[in-house]
Amino acid sequence: TLRIFGDSTGGNNPINFEYTIIEFDSSSPINVQRSTRTHSPGATFPLSTALSLPISSLSQSFLIDHNHNHNADEGTIGCEEFDRVRLTSTTSWELNIGCSPNSGPQENRIEIVDWNDPSSIKNIQRGTMSITDKITTATITPPTPIDPSHTLLFVSVSATNQLTWTPREMGIFATINPAGQIIIERQFESPGAAALNFAWELVEFQPAAARVQHLTINSITGTAATAAITQVDTTRAMALGTVSTPFGHGNSRNSDATNGAINTLQFTIRLQDSTTVQLQRGTASGTAKIGVQVLDFSN
Repeated sequence: TLRIFGDSTGGNNPINFEYTIIEFDSSSPINVQRSTRTHSPGATFPLSTALSLPISSLSQSFLIDHNHNHNADEGTIGCEEFDRVRLTSTTSWELNIGCSPNSGPQENRIEIVDWNDPSSIKNIQRGTMSITDKITTATITPPTPIDPSHTLLFVSVSATNQLTWTPREMGIFATINPAGQIIIERQFESPGAAALNFAWELVEFQPAAARVQHLTINSITGTAATAAITQVDTTRAMALGTVSTPFGHGNSRNSDATNGAINTLQFTIRLQDSTTVQLQRGTASGTAKIGVQVLDFSN
């Protein structure tokens, strides 16, 4: 059963979701576990949460961020929406928010995928990086070189302060370039001299296990956009973004300067067909740039 969480105390606006369910057969050694961390206004961070089961190793396991359900009494979009998550050991994961949510309780959800199969997963690397308020671009070179055509990228970020942010300040673009480096961009500097603290994860598959296509879709001015990809088997492939903060893997670099207008920078992403990726956002305001990745198991 797929469950989508929200805070019904204030009512929910109509919203569209895109989802993909990947099922492996019973012979697969993969183990998936899910975890929720609930916290109240005034909580101090970072918070560490124990896994229900220890994972096999950090080099075979990765974290998928499902972010948080936004509390109905939340009145601002700001640093309390910047949820940085990372796998810190074989027994725990960490949630870090730069400033405490001003409403609550708030629930953050993650998923841990323990592949436990070196014939499928070549390596998993992770790390952290910070930028000061004036910096709008950054490049990360992973310690071990990667092949981008077989590697997924996951990025989350926390902000140190400021309760009101605009899309041009909080919208993040991230991708892997052909040289195997992580490229991070935003449109404009932080409000209130706030720093951004990133967590990144690179999941590299063995060449025979899966391939990954990385796309940069630029200059999006409408509510929808499409991009061509190399043909995939849609029953064995999925499309997703790279940045999970603030509300799921659909964040983009954006030029909009309206306080709290997350509907301009958050996209849903899906495979329209075997050769096309489709993106959709709620409001056509600001010019957006987004990193998209297509994972294909049809090798």
